[in-house]
Amino acid sequence: MTLVDGDFFDVNTFGTPSPRFLAQSGSKGTKFYVHGGVSSNEYGSNSNTSLSDELWCFHSNNYTWILVDRFPSFLGAAGTVVGDLFMTFGGLDNSGSLTNSLRLYDLGLNPSPSFSIPLHPSPSFSIFLDLKERTLTITTTR
Repeated sequence: MTLVDGDFFDVNTFGTPSPRFLAQSGSKGTKFYVHGGVSSNEYGSNSNTSLSDELWCFHSNNYTWILVDRFPSFLGAAGTVVGDLFMTFGGLDNSGSLTNSLRLYDLGLNPSPSFSIPLHPSPSFSIFLDLKERTLTITTTR
């Protein structure tokens, strides 16, 4: 198959997650990660709307999806992969409250110690992630 710039195509995959939107995603090498999102076609109605807690990995070398783990999701959060860390920031929790927490999930460990870091409003803060030492430092100044 030859791809032309700007063209998209459907891929036949195995083990596909349920349909969803407003999910967080990121990639590393040949893997594409998707976490959370709303898994209903009726978002906003009172029926069957749920926030998924699933982290899925798509392997582009063999077109398969694998359910990696389950952990709390936040609606509309930003998400990315940095090194071996899947990171999300902000979003709405299950009660509808807006959060400013930074959440980390270590993709290199199974099972992973996922944890949340609440970031309080501050005029200035910096985040330093040391992938070699697997440390995260958050510095705030007022």
